[in-house]
Amino acid sequence: MRLTSLLLTIVVVATLFESAGFKLLAEDVIVQEIAPNYVAYAERLATGADSILASLTRNEFDAGMTALRSYARSNNDPVTEPIDVFVFRS
Repeated sequence: MRLTSLLLTIVVVATLFESAGFKLLAEDVIVQEIAPNYVAYAERLATGADSILASLTRNEFDAGMTALRSYARSNNDPVTEPIDVFVFRS
């Protein structure tokens, strides 16, 4: 299952709120640091507590963690993720 199939699109979110009587005033994307580096990120993901990760098979999860830990050995950059921000008015 692809992650994109689990997440709502911007259009779906806006339509949902507008159908409930809200008016979309602004929509933007911010970038948030979620871990100081990929080693720390891998440690956090290893708990398997993320609902998306919980949907993976054990083999998929283990393969992903192996790839992430391998990448982490040569990359000390902060880990960031884009987050959609919506502003509505009633």
